[in-house]
Amino acid sequence: MIPYKLKIEGSEIANICKTCGTRYSVEIFNEGECPVCLDDRQYLKEYGQQWISYHSLKQKHRVVINQLHENVFELTIQPAFAIGQKAHLLVTEFGNILWDCIPLLDESSASFILDRGGLKAIAISHPHYYSLMAEWARFFNCPIYLHEDDRKWVMDPSDNIIFWQGERHKINRDINLIRIGGHFSGSAVLHLHSSQKSGHLLTGDTLYLSRDKKHITAMYSYPNFIPLRPEELNAIFKTIEKLDFDSLFGAFDWQYILKGAKNILMNSMERHQQIHQLG
Repeated sequence: MIPYKLKIEGSEIANICKTCGTRYSVEIFNEGECPVCLDDRQYLKEYGQQWISYHSLKQKHRVVINQLHENVFELTIQPAFAIGQKAHLLVTEFGNILWDCIPLLDESSASFILDRGGLKAIAISHPHYYSLMAEWARFFNCPIYLHEDDRKWVMDPSDNIIFWQGERHKINRDINLIRIGGHFSGSAVLHLHSSQKSGHLLTGDTLYLSRDKKHITAMYSYPNFIPLRPEELNAIFKTIEKLDFDSLFGAFDWQYILKGAKNILMNSMERHQQIHQLG
């Protein structure tokens, strides 16, 4: 454990949405609504709009870390909170990367990451996982990479944010961010590849692995079951098809495959094309 309390700015302000986990800056915060949840891709729970402070969240929840691969760790909040997504820590020779973010950073998770060299960067797949990114980046003194197309969804601005543009952004020699769109215009995946090891694909839920781990798809909205147009989904498959990877790590607890992930993607693509007669 690190020998001091984390200093989170505005920790007593109830400005974290209990449905999506987004934290709002004081300047943007409006306790009457969460624009992220009012969007068609998200929803409000049956109890309506509710907020929680970082302090209260930390009193009731903790970050749990599990190793999934020799250089990939998953970080989850337990008990589950808001959307319930995972973040992933990639330990690499060029520095460690946090892929996606969660609404809580506590002493044990901070210590775990610091013991492994801290963070070189944070990269996030899409706006539903921006959550507490500003505080994570401030603590670890690292940049946050977000796609320019999703700039309007930043509810907690930070000088650490770098907006990248186009279809691809290189973080280091082995790691690229790839824009695939679909769920959001700037939705992205992270591709880690080196000549010595099989590639990893980290997807958030911009790509969605089924419970039986036999199918991969993408949707405009998962909770509201709003599909993408067939040509949009086909374009996403075509982009991912070009990447070399064997393992896949998604946003939720069952969503990881250590071997054969590219084959599952290709089978899913073939099935989709047969149904919609796309080439």
